[in-house]
Amino acid sequence: MISNNLGVIVMKVTEVNQIDISTLSPGIYVIRSSTGDLKRLVIQ
Repeated sequence: MISNNLGVIVMKVTEVNQIDISTLSPGIYVIRSSTGDLKRLVIQ
């Protein structure tokens, strides 16, 4: 699951090794894995 800095879910994917982020606008996103791990993604 990928959410924007407001907490709105912008992309939901299941059981993948790669995510196509080309459709996301520049900004700060949070990626949450199915195990609960969080990573920050910055797109400029």
